[in-house]
Amino acid sequence: MPDEVARAHVASLTGVATFGRRRPRHRIALVLIAAAITAILLGGAAVTASASALPGEILYPVKRAVERIELVIHSDPASRAQLHIEFAQRRLAELSALQALRRAGQKVDVGAAMSSYQAEVKAAEDALADDASSAGYQALAATLDAQLQRHLAVLAALRVGAIPGPAQVAITNAIQHVDEAHSALTRTPPAKKPKAPPTGRPSTPGASPSRSQPHR
Repeated sequence: MPDEVARAHVASLTGVATFGRRRPRHRIALVLIAAAITAILLGGAAVTASASALPGEILYPVKRAVERIELVIHSDPASRAQLHIEFAQRRLAELSALQALRRAGQKVDVGAAMSSYQAEVKAAEDALADDASSAGYQALAATLDAQLQRHLAVLAALRVGAIPGPAQVAITNAIQHVDEAHSALTRTPPAKKPKAPPTGRPSTPGASPSRSQPHR
């Protein structure tokens, strides 16, 4: 399939997934239909190959569309938090590859890739916050925090090897963002106040419920 035609198919398919967000009831159906059409038009091998695609490459939108499908299928907060941190790891691997291309003289958009990484970290935080009342919150928070600590080591290495300029600034901002996420994950979530059951009794001591007086 020519590149121009493939790009048009990919754009239309990813557009279907975006349109689905405006209609919650049909979102899952539309995304799954888009996935099926993607597999038919591009072929299963192309979808598999998209896993290693980098930003700017023809199969990269397919890679991101597959990630959105995973998020639709796994709707519980804990699973979404784990998926988002996994996607953040992928964005970090993409950043490492883009940095290597940049050092080789190719023109790449490191800033946009870094923004995508930070967005995944933030999405993981938000999903984890939705799971704060569950029994497994602390264990999940510890797991995500350990992964973020590994991210910090990678980001620090990327900053050392980055060409001075916007790329270094973007990496520094990402490091600060991950530090903030670490602080948030290590805090104990506030306990939710239990709702007081209705008693039907008056709040003023000694007061009695008013009763209608019979007509004489």
